[in-house]
Amino acid sequence: MPFDWQRFLEKHGVEFAQGGANTSRDNVTVHCPFCGPADPSKHMSVNLKGKGWRCWRHPNHRGKSPTRLVQALLRCT
Repeated sequence: MPFDWQRFLEKHGVEFAQGGANTSRDNVTVHCPFCGPADPSKHMSVNLKGKGWRCWRHPNHRGKSPTRLVQALLRCT
């Protein structure tokens, strides 16, 4: 079962978009935690079916591990 990204984001007050021109089906978008303040919009796409996440600004900001993205979003180890 994939990680419940919507529930996690809502619980931790992480702003996200569920739709719109830059959000594809089965994804939500958030501010890229690896870009930090340099991300003027929500350029991190997170797949709700467990296929991973990626930043549209910097292709090296990507992965499949929910743990790594959770750590970055919450700024914790």
